[in-house]
Amino acid sequence: MPQFVPSKGSPHTTDLPLCVDLDGTLLRSDLFLESITGLLNRNLLWLFLLPLWLLRGKAWMKAKIADKVDLDVETLPYHTQLLDFLVEEKERGRYLVLITATNQKYADQVAQFLGLFSEVIASDKTNNNAGAQKHDGLVNRYSLKGFDYAGNSRADLCV
Repeated sequence: MPQFVPSKGSPHTTDLPLCVDLDGTLLRSDLFLESITGLLNRNLLWLFLLPLWLLRGKAWMKAKIADKVDLDVETLPYHTQLLDFLVEEKERGRYLVLITATNQKYADQVAQFLGLFSEVIASDKTNNNAGAQKHDGLVNRYSLKGFDYAGNSRADLCV
């Protein structure tokens, strides 16, 4: 279970936005894998197009899959302890941001269902919002020590 740890050098405060990763953090699964599974469940022949889509980049492939597959965000495996924490933070007035490498379509659906996030930052057809790109986007938006981050991925250690 991922745990929220305030960033070093800053006290836990509702003044700093809390930026929360989706896959493996807010969820106990990965929406990219869930969407690929959904795609292949519809038709196994899509398997042959995945490498061609990937040639245009991971962000493009995620967007193509999202165009073809709908996910039921209400039944996703959420980390309930983290959700409880986020509800408390929201009630205290904390600004919550969902930030993810997941496609914008799915991130928006999750955010709308949960009703906790003031902002959603996700991948689109050209940008895969992961790792250094996620870090740079957050630093540009909030400054180097201007946000707290809850995540679980090695790729996001730079955040």
